Amino acid sequence: MDEETEQELRRHLATTVMGLPFGHLPKELRLDMSVDDSVTMVTEGIAKARVLATQAKEANGNHILDLFAKALDENAMTSETEAQIIALLKKQPELSYRVPTEPRHMQFILSRCPDLFDHITTSISDAKRLNLIVQNAISSPIPVAQLNALIRTMSRFANELTCETLFKYLDVLEATCRSQKKGEAQAYTVRSVCVIFFLVIDSNESLVEQLFIPLSSFCLSYLWVKYAADLYRRLAESKIKIKADQPAAN
Repeated sequence: MDEETEQELRRHLATTVMGLPFGHLPKELRLDMSVDDSVTMVTEGIAKARVLATQAKEANGNHILDLFAKALDENAMTSETEAQIIALLKKQPELSYRVPTEPRHMQFILSRCPDLFDHITTSISDAKRLNLIVQNAISSPIPVAQLNALIRTMSRFANELTCETLFKYLDVLEATCRSQKKGEAQAYTVRSVCVIFFLVIDSNESLVEQLFIPLSSFCLSYLWVKYAADLYRRLAESKIKIKADQPAAN
């Protein structure tokens, strides 16, 4: 056995086999055991320890997800349950795919637990599921804390946002703007729209054709906000560039 293998075996024994209650390994060691017998015994012990550890991990995950489901159904998430779920997702990010994505659940998580929403979406790499989560989480009007969590999520996969998601985001934030008086709060909402659409256009300029009319209308409504004026200018420039790049009709 080389040194690296021996060290790895020691680590397994220290963290799994030796940490189990008495009775999971032979109570006596036979001095006449061959090297092969010893290796077999340790290998079997490690395999059993891994199975037990996996079972314990799954049981703990199921327990916390059950608490999560109950909290969602009752619309009552305690800080303790939220902390448990976040800790679980850090250790087992794959469990994020088991979180229900219905609108009422996503809107509750985004509104009451924006940090948890952040952890759920950070753990998911599937663009289709992320778009669904964002669409279902958006509701009008949207408070600043929710908006910030939403922007963080959308910024992470701006190049994969669908037009359906973008149109809903624009519609909801435009409605939020209309519910606000002209001032800092409204300017912040306008900037929140522009930040996302700048990222989207940077990653996929061809979307300008589909976004141009509703997004231009929004920008023109809030030209007093520098971000909106800059985005409108960018849209116009991109539109001209796209038209120039198109082959001339015969």
